[in-house]
Amino acid sequence: MSFQQFFNDIPPVTKVLFVGSIGATVLGALGFLNLGYFTLNFHYLIYKIQVWRIITNVFIYGLGLPFLMSMMLLYKFSSILEKEMFNGRTADYIWFILFGGFFLTLIGLWWPFAVLGKGLIFMMVYYWSRKTSQTVVQMMFRIEVKPIYFPWGLVAIRFLLGGVPILEIMGIFVGHLYFFLKDVVPYVYDKNLIKTPSFIYNLLPAHLNQNANNAPAPRNYNNIVFRGNGNRLGGNN
Repeated sequence: MSFQQFFNDIPPVTKVLFVGSIGATVLGALGFLNLGYFTLNFHYLIYKIQVWRIITNVFIYGLGLPFLMSMMLLYKFSSILEKEMFNGRTADYIWFILFGGFFLTLIGLWWPFAVLGKGLIFMMVYYWSRKTSQTVVQMMFRIEVKPIYFPWGLVAIRFLLGGVPILEIMGIFVGHLYFFLKDVVPYVYDKNLIKTPSFIYNLLPAHLNQNANNAPAPRNYNNIVFRGNGNRLGGNN
């Protein structure tokens, strides 16, 4: 596959996140971009009304092996979500990201964190783990685990490598919040609490939302617990 084929195959929202993250991080590392103007900062956000920081902070990482791993996860799982779980529902996928960004920002301002990209990536990984039909996935050393445990396996690897995976855990919790409100509540309580606003549909070409009214029906989530117990092996989680 040529680079052009690879690039053209990336779905639009993933392309913005992937290319924007690489571009901002590399330009910042080379000194062409002052990343201090784009990180999440309570003082500048509230008192200077620099609202762009809410969005731009998710594109900023530090160069190194963790950056490459983050980009691999972002490319893989954002592409899968956009092409499969949100196929033909680009507006819904944008709303998914905005939902995650909003709650991560609230947590990030309180904690505080200057950049939240890893949290957003782990939100994607967690939601994929609850929706995929795969029965097992492989981790390091060819260890096989159920998809629901995959995000936690990544957290464990991050910890064993000497990191403090707080952002990753934040992303998992926000991902579970979205999963609960979007997939569990409509089935159990017959309520849609986080419906995609109509203006997002109106901003996009019609062909990107051709399946907007055909979202996959949720499975039976009665008596659901966070650990995922009771899900049928091989079924959508």
